[in-house]
Amino acid sequence: MGGTSFPASRSGDTRVSAVGTTRDGSPVLENAVVLVSATAGEEAVQLPSTMEGGPPLTVIPVGDAPAQVFPPENGSIQGGAIDAPYAVPMLVPATFIPVTDNDWAVNLSAAAPAALTARTPEAEAEAAEARCIAKAHADAA
Repeated sequence: MGGTSFPASRSGDTRVSAVGTTRDGSPVLENAVVLVSATAGEEAVQLPSTMEGGPPLTVIPVGDAPAQVFPPENGSIQGGAIDAPYAVPMLVPATFIPVTDNDWAVNLSAAAPAALTARTPEAEAEAAEARCIAKAHADAA
């Protein structure tokens, strides 16, 4: 059996466009897994008010900028300042776990951002040369 399992306690996963750089007017995240489309100048989203021990929420920023995730009003994230945003790097899944009604913890342990590599003629030539050297060493042994 293949596939990926996400928490089903909210209404599944969705894509949300970030709005502005402050909490005011930014979308409140409601689903278990959210892909946040963020661009420079449009990168704010906010966590919902919740009940202590409620379901976690995973945010994955996609687009051109990291996402600024704001706590609910008068809340905090990861013990930070009241109402301060938490920056989630692009393509890094961040799971926000409600600790109290307005305070959230963040788990980035599942995040393993890989360096993006571009296939260039130079990189291809270096890889081909490395393969030739490795083959020559294997043939000589």
